[in-house]
Amino acid sequence: ENKSPLTSKNRTLKLGIAGFCFANIMLISFPEYLGLSAASNPVLSAFFRYLNLALAIPVLIFGAREFFVNGYYSLRQRTINIDIPIALAVTITFGRSLYEIFTQTGPGYLDSMSGIIFFMLIGRALQSKTSSSLKFNRDYKSYFPISVLTLVDGVEKLKKIQEISEGDVLQIKHQEIIPVDCMLASKKAEIDYSFVTGETEKTLVQTGELIYAGGKVANSSIHVITVKPFAQNSFTALWNNDSFKKQDKSLTHSYVENISRYFSLSLLVIAFTAFIWWSYVNPALSWNAMTAVLIVACPCTLLLASSYTFGFMMQFFAQKGFFLKNTSSILQLSRVNHIVFDKTGTITDVKSQTVKFICDAPAAKQPEILALLISMLKNSTHPLSKVIVQKYQHIKTHEIEHLKEHAGSGIEAWYNDQHVKAGKASFVNVTEIPQLQGGCIYFCIDDHTQGSFSVQAFVKEGIDLLVDQLDEYKLSLLSGDNDNSKNQMKRIFGERADLKFNQTPQMKLDYIKSLQRENEVVLMVGDGLNDAGALKQSDVGISLVDNHFSFSPASDIIMNSEHITALYSFIKAARQVKKLIIGLFIYSLLYNATGISIAVSGNMKPVIAAILMSASSISVILIAYIGSRFIFSTNLKYDKNHTGV
Repeated sequence: ENKSPLTSKNRTLKLGIAGFCFANIMLISFPEYLGLSAASNPVLSAFFRYLNLALAIPVLIFGAREFFVNGYYSLRQRTINIDIPIALAVTITFGRSLYEIFTQTGPGYLDSMSGIIFFMLIGRALQSKTSSSLKFNRDYKSYFPISVLTLVDGVEKLKKIQEISEGDVLQIKHQEIIPVDCMLASKKAEIDYSFVTGETEKTLVQTGELIYAGGKVANSSIHVITVKPFAQNSFTALWNNDSFKKQDKSLTHSYVENISRYFSLSLLVIAFTAFIWWSYVNPALSWNAMTAVLIVACPCTLLLASSYTFGFMMQFFAQKGFFLKNTSSILQLSRVNHIVFDKTGTITDVKSQTVKFICDAPAAKQPEILALLISMLKNSTHPLSKVIVQKYQHIKTHEIEHLKEHAGSGIEAWYNDQHVKAGKASFVNVTEIPQLQGGCIYFCIDDHTQGSFSVQAFVKEGIDLLVDQLDEYKLSLLSGDNDNSKNQMKRIFGERADLKFNQTPQMKLDYIKSLQRENEVVLMVGDGLNDAGALKQSDVGISLVDNHFSFSPASDIIMNSEHITALYSFIKAARQVKKLIIGLFIYSLLYNATGISIAVSGNMKPVIAAILMSASSISVILIAYIGSRFIFSTNLKYDKNHTGV
């Protein structure tokens, strides 16, 4: 969890007190280390021992409190965590020290006890600092690569989402998600909060009323005034909403937790067995053996190995416009064996396509009809609609209040008693023109004026190379467009890919399910509303975004559309991360086994055991970072400006 300033200050104070007391106890105990006899000056020796006890009490009460509290709650839940062996070791060491000091039979082990707590706190502080840094970067620095349309002096301009500030005027289109808390500037709006609340009923908002981040515009495009900057909105809460959570098919986290639990139980058994053994063989070594065993082993390093490696990779991926919802997405990505692509906006480049306008109306009426169509299409989130609107952006448009978009079919609107429809030929009730190349949007006005927008598709540069790199994967293409581009797609994908056209959102969803029934681990790459169901159903869903706020919350990964050609590099890096974690598991187990084997011999002092345990955590974090950085640098060329892969 992210640490508040108060919690961070408390941890620093705790570490400072433990360090101060530990250093002074070590200094006062110096004569004991030199083997000077207490009998030479029993009064002074007793004074120093009681002074050590006074210094050790704040360390025990304040410094070690978290170990006892965590251990207590663990026992209440009938589990054994790593804090229980630590708390037990501290208790035994302190109790043994009290006995020796009060009976004047020895100096006790207060230096070891203080050292145990001090070095444990150092390890915890480093873990907390690293974890907080990773989460801070993810929540506040690694913003999604998307922009919103702002109005500055009546002129439309794109603005990066992290740069939205209070008072900005935004234009939010039909079916787009509202990124910030804002106030409605248009006459009225229907907002769909089902992403956030689960309620399907639309909320009617009037001019001047508040609209909250996460709502989706259900009617025509609207103008809003920002009341909070993006950084103050809980946008990631929408992405992680329970409605879009998938069943985690990865058992890694729970598996590691189970290992840690049984490891801690085994640790207690080994410690007490060592104590009993040395009590008979050499009683002088019994306490050292038991406390050293309890302290030196750290099952938490097993969990650190995965959590920090995943955390570092999420941070590195974000630098390349590849944003993961959670760490399990990396592991799922490494298991994928079937990749399904959407076509329009994913394989084809919506920025470099040619548009041809065909209309059966008289030439004099065509400019008026074109303006009406663009006024409607600018409210659509479909990639082809965006291409057409971009082509005719110079045309003066109307404000349309009544419209409805049918996912996978088309959009319809009512303006000045005219009923306008645009989309698939079947939706518009017109005859499809088979000779048209590329994508096509048909339209009709009041069932008599008909025509189409023919959009010539151009494949994104580098897609051919990407398909060649993915030769070990099964590939599929799902397109909502007609099959006029089938030959073009065959040249790219070859005969090994399953190419399907005229796919509705439900058909895409059913296709993903059919693959999963055949035990395929499916990665779906798509964009827009049409792919939301398939993205949610797939084992890993990647939602491509460009310069519009129209991603799918059902996705596991948000990816800058410019980086689609680097998809293989991201998958390859995820596979290597899995190998790194396995290597770290082996390292952690060997480290713990070596430490325990030395500790049971009775030749390891508790304070050395504490240092070794802290070192194990530090080394795992260091190896995880270096390994993750190496994987990142070898697969994804570093770009300090984060502009490309």
